[in-house]
Amino acid sequence: MLKSTGTAPCEDVLVSGCVVSSFANAIKLGTESTGGYKRIMISDCIVKPSANKGKRIIKSTLSGITAISLETVDGGMMEGVTVDNIQIEGTECPLYIRLGNRGRRHVPQAPQPPVSRMRNIRISNITAYNTGNFGSSITGIPSQKIEDITLSNIHITNRGGLKKGAYRSAETNKGQRHDMGKNIEFDKYLKSADDLKEDDDG
Repeated sequence: MLKSTGTAPCEDVLVSGCVVSSFANAIKLGTESTGGYKRIMISDCIVKPSANKGKRIIKSTLSGITAISLETVDGGMMEGVTVDNIQIEGTECPLYIRLGNRGRRHVPQAPQPPVSRMRNIRISNITAYNTGNFGSSITGIPSQKIEDITLSNIHITNRGGLKKGAYRSAETNKGQRHDMGKNIEFDKYLKSADDLKEDDDG
């Protein structure tokens, strides 16, 4: 997990040849992102389920929330990130890319961060199987779009098992994080994309 909590960027980092397990986010840039991320290479890694299915340190899913998370929400620029040759087993969401506008100050006296930016992202040669039904997403906000992202040779096989008409109410987890709510219904889905509201800082 790489963070960028202060004004200095997290830059020139190579992560390679790792085997990772997590109840939360296995390979993650962010969410703290004031200084931004530049020239990050992540390659030749394996993400697998945690062997310890007992007590979790944080409230999350037993299988892990995400395999790969690239998140900038606190004003920083994320650019020049390459993710290549990752094998994934069993997380709920294989690929989660998020540009938001939480705008958290890294210290109370810091100025209000601008809207984050994300560009020049390359993701290739990803194989994921037995993953959950959260799906994968690349999400900007109306005031700021993600720029120049390339996806290549990506194969994802979800567990499936959803039943037609097994709808979840849009109110089910209102006011709670989708991944940590008390009543998460993994076997149900929203009836319409209209039930998903813009949430720049969420």
